[in-house]
Amino acid sequence: MDVEVFSFFSGLGFLDLGFENAGFNIVFVNEHDKRFLSAYQYARRNGEHTPTYGYSEKDVREYLSDELWKKTFPNYDNREEKLIGFIGGPPCPDFSTAEKNKGENGENGQLISLFLVLISAACLSIWSAYCITHINRSILSLLYVQVYRNR
Repeated sequence: MDVEVFSFFSGLGFLDLGFENAGFNIVFVNEHDKRFLSAYQYARRNGEHTPTYGYSEKDVREYLSDELWKKTFPNYDNREEKLIGFIGGPPCPDFSTAEKNKGENGENGQLISLFLVLISAACLSIWSAYCITHINRSILSLLYVQVYRNR
């Protein structure tokens, strides 16, 4: 069964590359930072694979619009013989101690919440984000600090 993967917060595409090497089909790439998207495309200029729905620099918030979603991905609802999923690496420095633990209230922290809303809205089959490990470590650090302070 084919697995079509939509990649948001793609960065330079290393997460995408890993999924492609594992047999997944990256059908859409979204990276808001033009420099990263250009580097992503440059690195793959000699490759055989081009995402079905192409590349985009749009702000991820724009894809919460049903109208834009249906216009950009006209065959999205045709799920016969395929699974659909998301991957992405939303920026997560707001969850680190270096960024003073702004969490979901920080500018980047809000993007993680948005990513989860986008996934929920699309009702997708699979989801992966390499940022989760950083979030978990930061949460454990915060718990340790709280316990230590309360002694």
